[in-house]
Amino acid sequence: MTRFLLSAALMFSLAACSAEQASATAAQSPACDVAEAALIGDWQRSGDAGTFEQFSLVTQNGERRFDSWLHERPEVSGGSWSYQADDCRLALNGADSNLAWHFKVSADEAGNQITLSPLDAGSGTVDGTYQRLAD
Repeated sequence: MTRFLLSAALMFSLAACSAEQASATAAQSPACDVAEAALIGDWQRSGDAGTFEQFSLVTQNGERRFDSWLHERPEVSGGSWSYQADDCRLALNGADSNLAWHFKVSADEAGNQITLSPLDAGSGTVDGTYQRLAD
């Protein structure tokens, strides 16, 4: 019986510790402050680094379309995109299902500049900063 009580006490202690750790982890990672609507539009790389030179995220008839350009010529046409607003994750998919990029998004307060931080090697190795193009 003593062994059972000690075992139960240890499990309760571990459960409490896990809850505290989860709370501390949540406090360390700030909530995403980039709204999905802020991503919609046309973007151009503002430096030398970044996966795309120019790209566009639009919504039409409930579908999300992604296109990109390199040297003012189409690079990816008819792709799609998705966004997880709870952790600022942007997924871009080419029209060919083998093309996919995953980024963590951050933005300036005005919403005119975003940074895409690659989440995997296929998405690049350095952050890219993009400036919103005028409509």
